[in-house]
Amino acid sequence: MNKDENVELSTIIKKYRNNKSIRKHAEKYFDYYQRSDIHSKIKTNDDVLLEKKGIENKLQSYKEVYPLVAEDIADMERSLALYEIAIGKVIQCPSKFSFTGQEFLDLISNISVYEKEIAGFRMKRAYHD
Repeated sequence: MNKDENVELSTIIKKYRNNKSIRKHAEKYFDYYQRSDIHSKIKTNDDVLLEKKGIENKLQSYKEVYPLVAEDIADMERSLALYEIAIGKVIQCPSKFSFTGQEFLDLISNISVYEKEIAGFRMKRAYHD
């Protein structure tokens, strides 16, 4: 990692360290001890990317489900919560991961992308109720 990437990563971490918007689902669906347990299992870049793939697969699979019920929305949000916890681990322990600043910024911005997709599912469900 060169010095510019390191500076960029430290700036990103400083910006998001106390930002509750990137962990609102984690706090909604898991208590402190559950979050700590999940957090302790995130150890590598692959673990973070696995959570990313998990939420993406969940969203993709629900695109084919009709009609959606409240539990489906909650299931998607729980998957997003797991992803938020993984991102939180990278913020807390950046030296244990090898993401560049841009890669990490992309991972963080995915949270809002996934939230918008879930909001779309929520609207779809509301139209069908």
